[in-house]
Amino acid sequence: MTEVRVVRLMDRLNVGGPARQAIELSARLCAPDWRTVLAYGRVEPREENLELSAKERGLSLEYIPELARPIRPWADLRAFLRILGLLRREHPHVLHTHKSKAGALGRAAAALAGVPVVVHTYHGHVLHGYFNPLANRIFRMIESVLARVTDRIVVLTRSQRDELLGMGIGRPDQYCVIPSGVDLEPFLASESLRGKLRGELGIAEGVPIVGIVGRLVPIKRHEDFLAAAKRIIDNGTECRFLIVGDGERKQELEEISRKSGLAEKVLFLGNRPDMPVICA
Repeated sequence: MTEVRVVRLMDRLNVGGPARQAIELSARLCAPDWRTVLAYGRVEPREENLELSAKERGLSLEYIPELARPIRPWADLRAFLRILGLLRREHPHVLHTHKSKAGALGRAAAALAGVPVVVHTYHGHVLHGYFNPLANRIFRMIESVLARVTDRIVVLTRSQRDELLGMGIGRPDQYCVIPSGVDLEPFLASESLRGKLRGELGIAEGVPIVGIVGRLVPIKRHEDFLAAAKRIIDNGTECRFLIVGDGERKQELEEISRKSGLAEKVLFLGNRPDMPVICA
């Protein structure tokens, strides 16, 4: 049988669901007659990197330092040329792109390189909530054009599919709904871990704990979590609030917490690899 070659492309292997999904897909969708290359770009300041995790899985990796999340025309052009060179070198049967920047540059390069099958996964999107209305319209137009050179569009939920179709992106027959796969095995025994985090943090038994897990970036709106925490504390309820994750807004959110009188009630735990302990 002829070897099937796949290039999987994403903007960066930062700590988060999309990068873990890309690593798991690359590691698990493999067979003697399949070859997968996972290509990725630079992480942002304050972001932790899952590159070591990818290497430990024995994946074939291609680092593209010019590829990054911010829009930088010259760097983006260099990244595009690097991706185009990768596709011409690997001659993949399938290009699978993840997230916005990699999806745009990768699908454009695939059209020039003549990649037979192009798949793009929306783990979310930046078509509202990130930019001003004019930028949103421009990005929607770009996504609509890119959909024309995409064979399959993967989304995580039916509502996400309906939202993107409502924006004029792609055709219904292009879409495939695949919820994120998560290895639940570590969580099945989490009941035995109950109380471990409470003991680590010195939180008394019986004091309710409320947590939020996510990157500390504007789209996650941690200020809403802190506003809710203040209402609960002002209501006289004894409670502790945990913010798990790291990112560009850490100092800002710590300042909001302090000014709201929550400094003793809100704990910033940073990135944690032990999610079963957190969930327990």
